[in-house]
Amino acid sequence: MKTHTMKKKLLAGVLALAVVAGTAAPGQVLYAADKESLLPAATNTSFASARELPFDTSIAEDMSSDDNVRYYKFSVSDASELIVRGEFEGNGIASKYISVYDENKTEIVQIKEYETFSDSIFVTGGNYYLKLQARDKVSFTTTVNSLGESFVETQDNNNDTLSGAFPIELKKKYKGVLASNDDIDYYKFSAPSAGKVNFNITNATDGRLKYAIYDSSTNMAASDVVYSNQKGTQEIKLTAGSYYLAVTKADSNDGGVGSYNFNMDFIALSLKAPAIKNLKADYYGGMQFSWNKISDADGYQIQYCKSLKFKSGVKKDIKSENDTYASYSGLSHRKKYYVRMRAYVNVQGTTKYSKWSKVKVVKIK
Repeated sequence: MKTHTMKKKLLAGVLALAVVAGTAAPGQVLYAADKESLLPAATNTSFASARELPFDTSIAEDMSSDDNVRYYKFSVSDASELIVRGEFEGNGIASKYISVYDENKTEIVQIKEYETFSDSIFVTGGNYYLKLQARDKVSFTTTVNSLGESFVETQDNNNDTLSGAFPIELKKKYKGVLASNDDIDYYKFSAPSAGKVNFNITNATDGRLKYAIYDSSTNMAASDVVYSNQKGTQEIKLTAGSYYLAVTKADSNDGGVGSYNFNMDFIALSLKAPAIKNLKADYYGGMQFSWNKISDADGYQIQYCKSLKFKSGVKKDIKSENDTYASYSGLSHRKKYYVRMRAYVNVQGTTKYSKWSKVKVVKIK
């Protein structure tokens, strides 16, 4: 009788131990990771239950028999590259996705995956969620690299609008980043006087970039497209004033994410007055002369008349930037003609002139 009672107690104890070992917390499900052990099922199956994402750590998940999703959360202080590498193992039929959401739970990128994957996802500073969706087992690691942007850009503090444009200075180098949640960057600068801006940009993103320069009234002064891993250079003539630089993705897909570098050199415009050379009467009623070509000139204005003070009877002519010679006929026989000229440049719809050349005189045959 005692032996029977002891066996019943022993059996009850074993059963109690088994129940304790296999009992789940309220709402928790158990699944068999293998045939020999029972482990708690994943609880990170929603935004609310997202786990902290451990960088540079191998993570294994089995999504083959439950909700088929896993959520992780992570934070970056500035524009960064999130690298996700791993491998799915399972039926190989169902679609597999990796998605990133911003702090408002808005999806900013979704990538369809295959068995083996390696992805670079670019984001601005802030809080994010990483979501894996599949009916497979998956093992993966994540790494984060800060991109060293010249201005710290976050979800809440960015230069995505003209009003939020970051101030830059001429003759300095800058680094910018376009991300999955950042399609355009604005910068503002000032030209101290009329001059030439030599704009240089290096595109290190994975797609085409477009840049544009606007005046304070948002009139476009220049624009161009730069291909991935290429450099772009453009000379732009500007008047004194405030301007904006916009750098944006040129393609409608998610291409154009990554970093770019740029700088603006500035040279004030200072047109020299041309010098008239070899002025002479060339035939009956005509004259001819030449001049030195002026750097940065868009053309030349010529005046000639019989009045030294150019008060009346003034004839005017315009020559192009490549011209260095002029001749005129139909002039009054045996009369003196006075000649002067100046260079000009067109800057943002405004014509700027050099000083007049020294006045030259010739007597017509």
